[in-house]
Amino acid sequence: AQGLWGLETGPAQEMIRRETGENRARVALIGPAGENRVRFSCIVNELKHANGRTGMGAVMGAKNLKAVAVRGTKKMTLHDPEKLQALSRELAELIGRHGPNQVLRKLGTSNLVTILSNQGILPTRNFHTGTFEAAEKISGERMAETILKSEEGCYACAVRCKRSVEIPSGPYATARSYGGPEYETLSSLGSLLCIDDLAAIAKGNELCNRYTLDTISTGAVIAFAMECFENGLLTAADTEGIAFTFGNPEAMLRGIEWIAFRKSGLGALRAAGVHIAAARIGRGAEAFALHIKGQELPMHDPRGKTGQGLSFAVSPTGADHVRAPHDTPFQAAGPPLERIAPLGLLEPVPAREMGPRKARNFTYLHFIWSLYESLGVCNFVAGPVWALTLNKLVEVVKAVTGWETSLWELLKAGERSVTMARVFNLREGFGRKDDRLPDRLFEPLESGALQGQGIDRAAFE
Repeated sequence: AQGLWGLETGPAQEMIRRETGENRARVALIGPAGENRVRFSCIVNELKHANGRTGMGAVMGAKNLKAVAVRGTKKMTLHDPEKLQALSRELAELIGRHGPNQVLRKLGTSNLVTILSNQGILPTRNFHTGTFEAAEKISGERMAETILKSEEGCYACAVRCKRSVEIPSGPYATARSYGGPEYETLSSLGSLLCIDDLAAIAKGNELCNRYTLDTISTGAVIAFAMECFENGLLTAADTEGIAFTFGNPEAMLRGIEWIAFRKSGLGALRAAGVHIAAARIGRGAEAFALHIKGQELPMHDPRGKTGQGLSFAVSPTGADHVRAPHDTPFQAAGPPLERIAPLGLLEPVPAREMGPRKARNFTYLHFIWSLYESLGVCNFVAGPVWALTLNKLVEVVKAVTGWETSLWELLKAGERSVTMARVFNLREGFGRKDDRLPDRLFEPLESGALQGQGIDRAAFE
């Protein structure tokens, strides 16, 4: 595949489809970042669906594997196709009238930008604060009014939460074939860096999809570099004369290119991630490197939802925001709380509470989301927040497989998956010492609705 090596995702996918003579081939591939073994490079399919975290793109690059192209032609064998068809119709109708899913279709995950900023937990200025004064400028609402071209989704999905944007000309010209920024990207390349230019963020998202970079870690390492620059640990001599300051979109876009191609000493340094980069820089840089088990923090601040802090700390893959449902839907009586009642979780639990009730909520909900991973069920379709209820999920599993199962048995399957990941990590040398949060999350937020609030270290332990 020498003719493909070095190509960005768009030209590579086009060449593969032309070579195979199959325009409907599905192509999972890496770009230059994966080839260059950037530690947070990802695998992308259809140019805009990112298998984003844990550096799987670097694994493909290390194996000299550019892409895998597949075209399925056979029908799936189902135990009860009529029952599944009826359930599918029912779910599509539920999604259509379910309020949270309607918001997802209209605004995608980008609807979270203004919500989290108002709550004081939108990561801003490398987690110094949780409120971004320009949040409205990079919000889902602003995107819908300006650069959004279509609402898209994964195959056959009725939610269609993905964004496709286009900027036809100018310095940030962006092609809609590469999709558009979702919440994590709007925060990681936006509020985290104090960048309020939506067009520049959209361009950064496109570059990450072209090069196959995880947008969360990419933004985090750029934020790390900006804080190092502000504190004199990096200088203009390290950044080719560019002021690597918060709020500078040129620094963000140039940084993406440097990382993907390991250009200059700074690009190669950041391609290793904040954990390794901080150790190499020294002189206190570790305080600016926000990671867990070597993986950079997602764009959710546990100082406002402590269950996420627990989820980050014990996640087997490092900081990860999709290990368990977030705390905020379960603070008061309402539909989300009703949807987890089958698990025996009946009481509202405040988002910042730490104690046995929060630990129990996290444990059971962790098992449920682990089950979804095993079943291939999207978190934006199923309970506790979304349309497909837990008991209805059991019916789906029965219709597909013929397995006479129960919610309890499925919950135990999710638990086994969690346990297996933990055992694997223990074998590889990870343990209790690695279940930690960065020190910054124990420090008080500097402004916003939760100004002065940090996580109590003793209570968290």
